[in-house]
Amino acid sequence: MEVRKKKRRIAYMLARYHFLAAFIITCAAYMIFMAAVRLAPEKAGDDTGRMCVRGIVRADIGRDEGDDAEIPADNVEEQEKTETDSTLEADSAADPSYLDGALFIGDSRTVMLKDYAGWDNCDFFAEVGLTIWNIFEQECVEADGEKITIDAALQRWKYDKIYIQLGINELGRGTADSFCEQYSTVLSRIRELQPDAVIYLQSILHVSKQRDAKGDYINNAEVNNRNNKLRELADGRSIFWLDLNAEFDDPSTEALNEEYTSDGVHLKATCIPAIQDFLLRHAAR
Repeated sequence: MEVRKKKRRIAYMLARYHFLAAFIITCAAYMIFMAAVRLAPEKAGDDTGRMCVRGIVRADIGRDEGDDAEIPADNVEEQEKTETDSTLEADSAADPSYLDGALFIGDSRTVMLKDYAGWDNCDFFAEVGLTIWNIFEQECVEADGEKITIDAALQRWKYDKIYIQLGINELGRGTADSFCEQYSTVLSRIRELQPDAVIYLQSILHVSKQRDAKGDYINNAEVNNRNNKLRELADGRSIFWLDLNAEFDDPSTEALNEEYTSDGVHLKATCIPAIQDFLLRHAAR
């Protein structure tokens, strides 16, 4: 009888030990599993060493905790737009009064506007043969019954919008780089004298296909070279690029539309409404 009791007691104790061991093993397995789940994302992150947040890729190795603040995507898009987008895209047209008080500076292509547009609400500092090399030397602005230079005029009067169209007369002089360098110098002086003005750089208009075919220094290949350099001077904040060729080219030839010119170089006066419409649809507001 005693032997049976001892056997039962031993069996009972063994059963308790087996149960306890199984419980401990189960708990340990569960803890290992949960630890593996928690470590999985960190391991994936370690494999790449980079993190993509709302389209922004940044390295996180060796960064301070304060550097990990997320950069809003909207701010990044605005920064990219400011840095790269200096060309004004077409928008709903501004009211014609937008041009009130505007100043147009240019060569014979601007003289056409001065003579035929009838924009009495604007000022024109324009002269046939004007270039970026002589712009501040030519006495082409009427003031108190005499002619003064553009530099002197800019010191006398203030403008909130300035449109510049130069470049066709300079094609036979220098290179695209030297042209752009001098143009930049001109812009700096205008900005110095007119710190609050919005400046519009108008592209050098192409010549017609027939004029381009003459094969001399007045050609669209060089116009394109210089325009590509010029547009880099616009910052998209206070200096904007206006691509007139997108409006007045024949798309099939990428040259000035023959219907818009009589000499292959200058726009006809009949294009003035189209010019005004273009300017009003490309207004910085």
